[in-house]
Amino acid sequence: MRSLTLAFALQSCLAFSSLFGKEDASPGETLWEFQADGRVMATAAMDAARVYFGTASESASDLTSTLHCLDREAGTEVWSQTFPNWLQAGPAITNTRVFIGCDDTKLYCLDKETGEDLWQVDTAGRIDSTPCVDTPGNCYFGSRDRFFYAVDPKGKVLWSRFLTQGVASSPLLNEREGRLYVADLSNTIYAFTLSGEEVWRYKPRQGGIGGVRLRIYSSPTIDDEGLLYVGSGDMNLYAVDRRTGQLFWREPTGGVLDSSPVISADKHLYVANREGVLFKYLIDPLAEDREVWRNESIGQVFYGSPTIDSENNIYICGAPAIVDPETEVPQTQLSYIDRFRGEILWSARYPGYTDATPTLDAEGNVYLGTAGGSFFKVNGAGNALAETSWATFRGQPSGAGRYEETYRDWLIRFSIPPEFATTDRDSDKDGFLDFEEFVLGAHPRDPTSRPSRMVGTISPHDDDTQFAFELLKGLRAPYRVETSADLRAWLSAEISRDRFEFEDGEDRWRVQVPLTPPASSGELYYRVRWDQEVSLEP
Repeated sequence: MRSLTLAFALQSCLAFSSLFGKEDASPGETLWEFQADGRVMATAAMDAARVYFGTASESASDLTSTLHCLDREAGTEVWSQTFPNWLQAGPAITNTRVFIGCDDTKLYCLDKETGEDLWQVDTAGRIDSTPCVDTPGNCYFGSRDRFFYAVDPKGKVLWSRFLTQGVASSPLLNEREGRLYVADLSNTIYAFTLSGEEVWRYKPRQGGIGGVRLRIYSSPTIDDEGLLYVGSGDMNLYAVDRRTGQLFWREPTGGVLDSSPVISADKHLYVANREGVLFKYLIDPLAEDREVWRNESIGQVFYGSPTIDSENNIYICGAPAIVDPETEVPQTQLSYIDRFRGEILWSARYPGYTDATPTLDAEGNVYLGTAGGSFFKVNGAGNALAETSWATFRGQPSGAGRYEETYRDWLIRFSIPPEFATTDRDSDKDGFLDFEEFVLGAHPRDPTSRPSRMVGTISPHDDDTQFAFELLKGLRAPYRVETSADLRAWLSAEISRDRFEFEDGEDRWRVQVPLTPPASSGELYYRVRWDQEVSLEP
C-alpha cells in the first residue's frame, strides 16, 4: 500500500452535482458523479453515511489503484488509500473496518474511519473476490492460489484449506448455522464449518456440452428452505441441499452464469446470464415449470447481479450491444424492471461498462461505478432494499478475464519491453513461459503466480468427465494434454488429440478433452503442457 489521503468537502473537486435537487430529479438521473483515478468495476459497500469502492488502474506501466471512501450525501471524498495493483472486487465492511483483496496477492484490513492500514495477509495468488466477516471479526476469503482462508481480527491466519482450483467466487457466510460456502474455478462447491472442517463438496458435471466453461464465478445464495443456489459456466443454475450437498434441481439458462442469484420477499429467484437474459424463477422445490418470465433487453451481464427493492422490483446493470464500433462507445444500462411482467419500467445509460451490482440506500437511491472512471449516485424509484435474506449480492465476483488484451499489450502492462514479446521468454524464471502464463492468466514476473493448468485430479469414484480449456486464436503455442498416476515423479501419458473436441469461438478455440477415471484405487493427475513454437491452427 502506498499512501493515505484524507479529504474534506472543500478540497474535493471531483464530485459534480446534478443541476436539480432530488425532488426535481427523474428516475435514472444522476444526483452526483465522482471522477475516480481508474476503472470502477466492482460493487460498492455502503453504511449509513459513506460509500466505499475500489478502482483498477488504466495504466499499462503503473498498476496503482485506489480505494475511495465518499460522503453519501455530497459525493465528496472523505479519505482514499492507494494500492500497488488492481482492486477487482468490492470491499466488505464492519462497524470499524474495511476488508478488501488486491491483485498483489494480499488481503488488506483498514480502519473504516480514517483508511489507515491495520494489517495485511499475503497469499500466493491474486484476491479478486469479496471476503465475508463474522460477528467476532474473523474474515474469510479465497485466493487464486487455490486456498480458502480464515483470519482473526488481528490478521493471524486461523486455518486455510486447499481447494481443487483458485477462487474467484465470493464466499457465503451463514453464521446462524455455522457454515461457510464457497465455489472454485473447477466448478466445485464446498461447505465448511467455521473451524475449517469440510462438510461436503458438490461438483456439477456437464461434460457432454461442447464449449462450456467448467468453472464458477457466481457466488452462492441461500433461501429460508434449506437450499443453496449458484450459477455455473456450464450454463446451468443449480439448487443444492445445503445440509448434504446433494443436487435438488438444475435449470438450464442457455448462457454462462457468472452473475449471482438473488431472492425476493415473495420467494422468487432472479439471475442473469452473459447473453443478457434476466430470468425470474419459482424456488418452490415442487414446482414443475420454474421459469416465470425472462427479459432479453437488459444488455450483456458479466459479473454483476440483480438488486431487489421493497416493492420486489429489480435493478440490474447490463452492457447494451454495440452495432458500430467506429461510432459507438461502451455503456452501462441501469434497468428498473417490473416484477410481475418483467418489463423495463425505466432505464438510464452511463459511459463505460461495469461488472457491478447496483447498491441501494434507504431512500431508494442507486450507486454504481463504470469503466469510464466515474462513480454515480442515481435517483432511483424511491424504494429501499427488500427485507429478505438475499435481496442483493453480498459481494462482487471477480472481473478477471473481462478484458481481452493482446500478448504484446499484456507484456507491456508488466513493464516487459515489446521487443521481448516472444514465445520463448520466461521473465520470472519459474519454468513457465511468459506466453504460457498469458494464455492461462498468471503473472509473468511473479514466480509464485503460476498458470492454473498446474494439475487437475480424477479419482476412481468419479464418472467419465471432460477437461476443458481455451486457446486464444493466433496467440498460442503447440500443446499436449498429459496424464500421470504419480504426482511427484511425473510419468506422463499423452492423450491423443484425435479424441479432442474443438469449438470455434469468436476469438478462441474451446477445447474439450475426455478423461477416464483410473481403474486402480489411486488418483489420476492431468495437465496441459505447452511448447515454444507458435501455431495458429488447432
